[in-house]
Amino acid sequence: MNTSDKNKQVESLILRIKESAPTQPFSKFSQINSGMGLILMYLFKESGEVYASTLSEKMCVSRARVGVLLDKMAQKGYITKIASKNDARIEVITLAKNGIEKCQEIQMSIRHCIERLIEEIGFEELNKFLDMSAQIRNILDNIE
Repeated sequence: MNTSDKNKQVESLILRIKESAPTQPFSKFSQINSGMGLILMYLFKESGEVYASTLSEKMCVSRARVGVLLDKMAQKGYITKIASKNDARIEVITLAKNGIEKCQEIQMSIRHCIERLIEEIGFEELNKFLDMSAQIRNILDNIE
């Protein structure tokens, strides 16, 4: 392929990527991949004691940031903080009833979205798209 054709293809794809905003359709799922949603879903799935320091490590954010999120979540009634039996200076974070209900709401919302995608696009086509997305991500992650 000559340089002119390659440049046309590159420009064409740049324009299509800008127009299609490929990450935007997945913004509905961001509620479980960051912030309060990530903490809620982690607590929902975790069976042992969870501490702020554990959440900080899992989320790769500062303890101060996690502390702010936990305070907001406690105000909304999503979590409770209880002093650890082993060390009263450390708080164990647990889901409150509102937190469990919020997790169930998030899960139902995501299920509804996925069911709609399957109905409209089809399971096989979605799998092909996700495989190709993973391929693109791997290639882009390895570009220096």
